Amino acid sequence: MDSVGVTWQGSGGPSVKGKSLVKELLRALVSQGRSLANARGASTELSRARVEREEVEIYLHELRRSRRSADPEEPGDSARQA
Repeated sequence: MDSVGVTWQGSGGPSVKGKSLVKELLRALVSQGRSLANARGASTELSRARVEREEVEIYLHELRRSRRSADPEEPGDSARQA
């Protein structure tokens, strides 16, 4: 019996119990790989949404600022500021 509890048969291969353990380990590994791929995809999607949101906020800020500078001062505005 080796360190993971697999009994090797005389033909050089693992026993039926060992084969099922190997299958379970492979399934777990594949499942973990899928989970990591899903997490990476979700993370990328969230990062893109964050960048788009920041770009919209910058655009709106610049738009407001340009509108303020383009608006002519109303009469009396300078008197209110003083």
